Amino acid sequence: MDTITNQILKTACGGTILVSKKEREHLNAHNEIIDILPEVVKKIVLPFDTERLQLQVDLGKTVGRSSLLETVQIEANTPCWFAKRRERLGPSRVITDINPAETSVISIIANAITSDRYELVSAWYGEMAPKEPWDPILADDPPAFKESINFWCSHALVHDSEVMDEPFETTWDEIINKGEGGIIQ
Repeated sequence: MDTITNQILKTACGGTILVSKKEREHLNAHNEIIDILPEVVKKIVLPFDTERLQLQVDLGKTVGRSSLLETVQIEANTPCWFAKRRERLGPSRVITDINPAETSVISIIANAITSDRYELVSAWYGEMAPKEPWDPILADDPPAFKESINFWCSHALVHDSEVMDEPFETTWDEIINKGEGGIIQ
């Protein structure tokens, strides 16, 4: 049984990234990613001038499987499959008939505590992705919303019944316009 409550990881530049007990529990959804985080963080050089760190680290070897996959481009009004992930405000576009893809990339988001100390917000296998179109933060940022809808009309997550509800069919337009998680237009 894991008795570590908080974990402090050292970066390549001598800074630190704190992984809280709460974040360690959140990372359980990403199969064994917590075990590879020390290797990932050792490759990071902190920017020292930003409140939020968002980056991808390529370890040059297969380290896991990414559930974020590129798909055929759809329109916002094209019916497709969605499912709500645990602890998310709105549903994600999903693919139900394919497996995750092997990846050498891990993405990390961390918030600054000081210029050389950050707290991990999330980490996952695979590349960075913009917030989903239903995210309320996007309501006041039309360029970010456009980036989000364009991305999520050409990408989806592999459905995982262990961390997602049952899939249902709808459109991005219906989710956004009905406020299924944030934005009500």
